[in-house]
Amino acid sequence: MIWFFAVGFCFCADWGYAAADTQAADQAAREAENVREDRVYLYFGEPGGRYLTGAVRNIEDPGDIAAFCRELVVALIKGPGRGAEGALIPVLDPETPVLGVYIDDAKTVYVDLAKSVLRFHPGGVRSELLTVYAIVNTLVVNVDEVDRVKILIGGNEAGTLAGHIDISRPVNAHMLLVR
Repeated sequence: MIWFFAVGFCFCADWGYAAADTQAADQAAREAENVREDRVYLYFGEPGGRYLTGAVRNIEDPGDIAAFCRELVVALIKGPGRGAEGALIPVLDPETPVLGVYIDDAKTVYVDLAKSVLRFHPGGVRSELLTVYAIVNTLVVNVDEVDRVKILIGGNEAGTLAGHIDISRPVNAHMLLVR
């Protein structure tokens, strides 16, 4: 009987370690679920420069709406990349800093870009239109909690980016610009 007790004790001790290993694996799986990637559409200028075209990306979702919106804007600023999407036209200078991204209870996201966005924007009605709606469409299409976007420049409200498109109020998506 003593031998059975000793074997049973060893078995239970081993089982306890296995349970601890299982708990660690379960915790790692839960953490991996929290850091997941979402398939999103980023909007860039099409080769003719008249419309926007969606490019599919996988973006890490940090689990916070404002942080996810920031990741989308940063990916948009990085541009379309090379390869099959290399023919797409970037809508923002790749050196544009994002100063902040905030969301309110009315489902409006505020995107605060550095003042350099004004200096390096190429200008023109169509270019400004594509820039504004690339930002707006990217956020509204990919984030259910966003209905409209307010673009801020250097922490302040601005009337336009380059003198043509009104950004003084929150802007809704404009999917007719997408081809």
